[in-house]
Amino acid sequence: MANPVILTLGATSPLPLAANTPLLVAQSGALTQFKNANWTPQNLTNCAVQSDGSLRKAGSTSAWDAGCTSVETITIGDEVFWFVANVPPNEIGSPFGGLQFFAGLTTKTTISTYTDIEFALQVYEGGVVVWENGVQKRVARAARNNGLYQIGIESGQIVYRADGEIIFRSVQSFAYPLRVGVALFNQFDRFGGGVNATYSYAAFDKNNTSVGSFTSFAGTTTWHAPNTKGRYKLRVKNQMDVVGYATVDVLAKMPWGAADGLPCPTRWYQLPEEYVTKEITFEDQGAEYNSPFDDPVRRWRIEYTNKLKPAQAAVLDNFWRLHRGWSEPFYFFDERANAGAGVLYDNVRFAKDGYTRDHQKIWQQTRSLQLIRRPL
Repeated sequence: MANPVILTLGATSPLPLAANTPLLVAQSGALTQFKNANWTPQNLTNCAVQSDGSLRKAGSTSAWDAGCTSVETITIGDEVFWFVANVPPNEIGSPFGGLQFFAGLTTKTTISTYTDIEFALQVYEGGVVVWENGVQKRVARAARNNGLYQIGIESGQIVYRADGEIIFRSVQSFAYPLRVGVALFNQFDRFGGGVNATYSYAAFDKNNTSVGSFTSFAGTTTWHAPNTKGRYKLRVKNQMDVVGYATVDVLAKMPWGAADGLPCPTRWYQLPEEYVTKEITFEDQGAEYNSPFDDPVRRWRIEYTNKLKPAQAAVLDNFWRLHRGWSEPFYFFDERANAGAGVLYDNVRFAKDGYTRDHQKIWQQTRSLQLIRRPL
């Protein structure tokens, strides 16, 4: 079995506001194989082979009236047919694999509808469904982009797999020869084909509005994050597939110093590191202790007791509100860490009840902050 295609998009997360991250894109392998080799479509009904080798439905109808079979057959023993389901590029933002097709093993030489495929997997936005002789046997799981699906004969039995996991064992008898059968539904449905390395990029916020910008230099494309905190979805596609998605959290940095209109803190405590400890107690009452994390819990307490001006207090108050108290993370630069060189910590939060205010005097106020960073 040749390696199935690997379509990935990598990006750094989290990022500070308006920071940059290079997008790491990788594609390799094959999209479909039969008997450990490429296979040849024959008897095409209402579909055509594209320049990249993929099958695409012809015509504008949305019906199960298109398909083909393979020239190659299984005549004896155990063999498998597998395919990778990818989101077509016109399906912007879809997380599922494929769009609408049936693929599997059949004794027929011509496919005019999905019921012609005796042993089939249906892959579409509703899930991955096992069908035999036109009868639905099992809704196995949700489909996903880059999902690897397989129908094969294993020890004389038809077995269905998704991402290597057995999802159904058939109790139906079968007869040789068996060949690949594919049925297509929509005009833009596509099956198989080659890997295309011409990429385009996009990033979206929670409202599916485009955010940030992209630049390319020396073969590397970089996403420039917006100056607004939030969780963003990055997507890269080529002419035939959505290659992949990446989720990037863009975090604000806690205001600090004169650049943010604040004085130096009156007091700044860094509490000792705490290592989370897990205890396992045995029947003889003996115990074993270990730490499930390499990084410690870090805590800071910062006090502004030198009477902040109202505008300075508002900087801290607004930052606390922006992060909904202790519910959302942010960046914190500990300038005393690393022998004074400083460390920028991500995923820092306000500790619960870790923000207190003194309004005894409207024109002079105090603030006390307690920050915590737990290991990821």
